[in-house]
Amino acid sequence: MNYKQIEVGLDNVVAMEDFLKKYLEIFNRIEAIGDMFRRGEVDNPIETDRVMKELAGLQANLNLVAVIADTVKQQQEAKLFLERKMELKDLGEKVITTQIEKEIAGDVHLYRRFRNIFQAYRDTCGRLISVCQSSLRNLNKEFTT
Repeated sequence: MNYKQIEVGLDNVVAMEDFLKKYLEIFNRIEAIGDMFRRGEVDNPIETDRVMKELAGLQANLNLVAVIADTVKQQQEAKLFLERKMELKDLGEKVITTQIEKEIAGDVHLYRRFRNIFQAYRDTCGRLISVCQSSLRNLNKEFTT
């Protein structure tokens, strides 16, 4: 998926929910791999290497979405901040930056939620990859000693 397709997925609430549904299979796969670790099913070097490579691919995809989602969230915050600041200035009211930031935080909550979901799954992949790497190092030590 390229960045334009991701940006279109962030266009509105309906698009975001549709985008999340497209990733449900990936999210479920990450959770299933986590369950495999918990049950001790990833217990040999070949399986560990296979799972690690799968997770790396998933992580790369999720990272792209998470980074773009964060960028879009920040752009929305900046846009809303400037709009609100100009509105207050036009009304002759005092501009209090922290108050505006608090107001717009609520306005971008859906963007934050979307970004957080992708960051959470990406980070989970990273932790599971780290476990795979440690396991492979330990197995390698056992076989070389």
